[in-house]
Amino acid sequence: MEDRPLTLKDFVRTDLLKLDCNESVWDAAKPMKERDTDNVVVTVNGVPTGMVTQRDVLNKVAVEDFLLRRSFSGRSCRHP
Repeated sequence: MEDRPLTLKDFVRTDLLKLDCNESVWDAAKPMKERDTDNVVVTVNGVPTGMVTQRDVLNKVAVEDFLLRRSFSGRSCRHP
């Protein structure tokens, strides 16, 4: 085995998960889990235009959930 420095080629995945920009976040979550990948290449008319990561999704969902809970907590919950 030859000693050589690792390159990006040694790590690259060619079986990228690609989804159209009009797909829902929930439609992306299932194949991300099934394929054990942390990101999705986002396409417009089949052309890659960006990437969404698992972290992006989790942060967005967590923030929206937090804001939703905070907005209701003052109105519908009574504290002893």
